[in-house]
Amino acid sequence: MTDSNPIFTIRTPEQLKAISDPFRQRLMGRFAEPATAKQAAEQLGVPVSRLYHHLDQLESAGLLTVVAETKRRGAMERTFQAAAQRIAVASSALSDAGSGPAHPRAAMAHLAVDAIVGAMPAEAAPASALHLAQTQLKMTADGLAAMEAELGTFLKRFTSEEGGPVNILVLAAPGTERGA
Repeated sequence: MTDSNPIFTIRTPEQLKAISDPFRQRLMGRFAEPATAKQAAEQLGVPVSRLYHHLDQLESAGLLTVVAETKRRGAMERTFQAAAQRIAVASSALSDAGSGPAHPRAAMAHLAVDAIVGAMPAEAAPASALHLAQTQLKMTADGLAAMEAELGTFLKRFTSEEGGPVNILVLAAPGTERGA
């Protein structure tokens, strides 16, 4: 990940589909620092064979880059790294050849909520398993970037190897003031 490109902008529906999978999002977090598939599998506690399809999808979408290749026992071992520190979604990623939804922000929210709900265990009771909150703030683009950075630091404080996975979605979009 280079400091010169801290944000990767998703511009196509294919790229959005590649990153919408919760497991691929976990992989992206693992590749904030360079790592091999084997190293990522060990850290995530999954068989390395489970990663190859996901790595190919993320690499094809441009979200992961190969930063090194080493020949090991006749095979090439690739070291991957996330393409950027943060991901943004352009409105072009929310439509298919210009025939997309009338409200792209709503479509993005639906995709994200569907991915989170789809990842919930079947035995989880929806009323207790899904927590929703909404608020509206007034902030500048710099304030939003600072909030994202602080939120990332804040959430890392609660991460535990012993805990189970929790998906958290934060949507920030410019709104309009509505009269009373």
